[in-house]
Amino acid sequence: MLVIGLGLGAGWVGSGCASSDDTVKKQKVDSLENFEAAHFSTSKEGEFIVERYSLDGNKEPDLIKYFEEYPDPENPKLTLRRLRKKEVDVDANGTIDIVRLYDKDGVPTKEKMDRNLSGQIDTISYFDHGHLVRKEALNEDGTRVVETRYYTDGVIERIERDNSGDGKVDYWEYYEVGTLDRVGTDINADGRADSWTRR
Repeated sequence: MLVIGLGLGAGWVGSGCASSDDTVKKQKVDSLENFEAAHFSTSKEGEFIVERYSLDGNKEPDLIKYFEEYPDPENPKLTLRRLRKKEVDVDANGTIDIVRLYDKDGVPTKEKMDRNLSGQIDTISYFDHGHLVRKEALNEDGTRVVETRYYTDGVIERIERDNSGDGKVDYWEYYEVGTLDRVGTDINADGRADSWTRR
């Protein structure tokens, strides 16, 4: 999977291995010169200044940045910009595969990702002060959470899963310092684990 440059930061990584085309695309935007060349449009859309970039030169946007304008606290006569959202089309097929939202300090708060490039968002990650705290996996049509992973200081803490598809958690994994410690299963669908297995 492609790791997009242009200051996307940690976390803009999907699953799988990078193809040769992906590697070439990354190399294209690794330098400031190529980055500037990729920028091809700026527009005002509602409350945002929107910049579009074509990383592979086909004039279709692979990267879209949304900026919010605000007065400079030290000089109200000046206007500053802060990034509030990024969208990435990883496989250059015209469909956005990654959306990341930022707070007013430029710290990521939420990320939506189509990990398998099916055209449907299947993973939503939540951040606290820029640190991943929760990751949700969605079903095929993106309407229901089927698995939630919880993290502390970037380390997996537990996993909750709906294996039966009834919308309720019926499977738990608890980790100790990133290592699986025990697994719980709800057999009678009452929302509580009926059996535990040590690993």
